[in-house]
Amino acid sequence: MTTLHQQLSDLGCQGIRIPCEQEILAFISPKLYRERGNIELESGFINQQQAQLINLFESENFEERALEFTALDLSPGAREILHAKEVSTQQQATLQVSLRNSDHALHEIKKN
Repeated sequence: MTTLHQQLSDLGCQGIRIPCEQEILAFISPKLYRERGNIELESGFINQQQAQLINLFESENFEERALEFTALDLSPGAREILHAKEVSTQQQATLQVSLRNSDHALHEIKKN
């Protein structure tokens, strides 16, 4: 949240602030969080390939580890999910570069 706040501030947004924990809890009740599973619960509903995909998505080195799955016999659905994640990661990287370029351009305009 602090990164978003800083980016918005850098872009000239005024009057924004980071809410304190008490304000967040007043707006969003932790009791509403329903997706509280654990490994034992998940294992009863997902297959081994899905478990491997979850581990892959949760890893920090997604791009490197994605190569591990080329040797596995993934279901068509698993391949589709993996491809969607790769596309999403590429789009996110492109957007980050675009944001940095826009931020740099904005700073240059402000300097002049």
